[in-house]
Amino acid sequence: MVIKHLENKIRLVGIICTAFLVGCIIISVSSIWTARTMVTDAQKKVYVLDGNVPILVTRTTMDETLDVEAKSHVEMFHHYFFTLAPDDKYIRYTMEKAMYLVDETGLAQYNTLKEKGFYSNILGTSAVFSIFCDSISFDKKNMEFTYYGRQRIERRSNILMRELVTAGQLKRVPRTDNNPHGLLIVNWRTLLNKDIEQKTKSIGVRKVMGATEMQMLVLLNKDFIKRLLIAFILICPIVYYVIQIWLDNFAYKTELSWWIFALAFVIMVVIALLCVSALTWRAATANPVNALKSE
Repeated sequence: MVIKHLENKIRLVGIICTAFLVGCIIISVSSIWTARTMVTDAQKKVYVLDGNVPILVTRTTMDETLDVEAKSHVEMFHHYFFTLAPDDKYIRYTMEKAMYLVDETGLAQYNTLKEKGFYSNILGTSAVFSIFCDSISFDKKNMEFTYYGRQRIERRSNILMRELVTAGQLKRVPRTDNNPHGLLIVNWRTLLNKDIEQKTKSIGVRKVMGATEMQMLVLLNKDFIKRLLIAFILICPIVYYVIQIWLDNFAYKTELSWWIFALAFVIMVVIALLCVSALTWRAATANPVNALKSE
């Protein structure tokens, strides 16, 4: 009888120890899981100092920020590649930075420009090239982009604006100090690189063919006035309707006469002619060789 009670007590102690051990394991596993979750959440939180004020931001994956990083990468490359100054050390520095962001297609374009004496011409003419990004379209699925921008070329004698459109693909590479976005431009090509200001060269051609300064002024101003007249005819009904609605709010109001619109058109034409004629006259009286030598 005593032995039977002893066996029951030993069995009860075993059950209690087993339950205690299982409970300890469950508590340990849950504590480890909770601690790991807290650490993971803490690692996703980054504090950025705004002056002396810490601001909490959340870390995201590259897939979530791919669109922003891709556009930033493309804009950075074009800034380095197309921002040039009459300084050979600065040109080498920007080209070196740009080559970290593009594959051999970028190097090929650089070597082609160098062989043609493009960079030597910049040093000789003291030209300053600046790039302005208008927009960047990015296809996240195919990792393809199209860059739309304008390039400002400032020389001693003139300032030119050039339209620039390029395209290519992006592929992921490890992040480095020289490539902070972890992306590489591949198959980069120029789709459009055209002077927006075409009038200077067309004037030079006409001048070589024997046209006088007055003939060129009349030709260019006539085309410009036609566009102003079309725009004025289209906008007049809208302006008349809006002003008429505004005048209806007053008990005493004046009537809209035709001469008000005619006077506005004359003032607009005079201001436009003064601006266009001044630029056209300067181009018409310039040496046509300067306008045509880059053709």
